[in-house]
Amino acid sequence: MRIEEAAARTQARIDTGKQTITGVNKFKIDGDAKINLLKVDNVAGDTLPRLSDLGLTPASVLAIAPTYLGRSHHHGTLNGLRQSARR
Repeated sequence: MRIEEAAARTQARIDTGKQTITGVNKFKIDGDAKINLLKVDNVAGDTLPRLSDLGLTPASVLAIAPTYLGRSHHHGTLNGLRQSARR
């Protein structure tokens, strides 16, 4: 099926109500209704351990990525995948 045919069939299902698109053809909000969103800064509060409590130290992506992406790692994960994909 071509993309044009698939798009036309999907649009027809939406227009007839056979396919639901929330907020478009069903469950619409009338007018300019204000929706109050729940705003919570931190759901867990102080109950979860911090990284330092787990013995972890945050590190930047720039410090970690070369071991996965570059040649500095003896395997170079991404380079190995690239080479195997070329075969």
